[in-house]
Amino acid sequence: MRSASMSMGATKVLVTDGNTRAALAIARALGRESCVVIVGSEKHPCLASESRFCAGRVTYPSPTGDYAGFLERLTEILERIRPDVLLPVTDITTLIAAEHRATLVRHCAIPFPDYSAVQKAADKVG
Repeated sequence: MRSASMSMGATKVLVTDGNTRAALAIARALGRESCVVIVGSEKHPCLASESRFCAGRVTYPSPTGDYAGFLERLTEILERIRPDVLLPVTDITTLIAAEHRATLVRHCAIPFPDYSAVQKAADKVG
């Protein structure tokens, strides 16, 4: 685990889907703003966890292959690391977080609207 600056009062953000370029870009942008970035992925190392801005890493089951396992592990991670914000990156992790927003928001902020709005935004056909 690389040691990014963990200054007092810094916003701690859990960024999911660390294997994506989007997660890497998010980790870099947040890190430059002095956020503490924790990267989640199905396995490590992954693209975003290798960033110098990655302060920690967590693993979880595949959200597409093990929906229930992913949700259970995500909840455990949120309880353990206590991030200020959960930032899902891909459609599937965003949809899962939105669907279970009422439960997950007890642990941290989730910066997007309710499930129906997220589902509508993710609909590439309609």
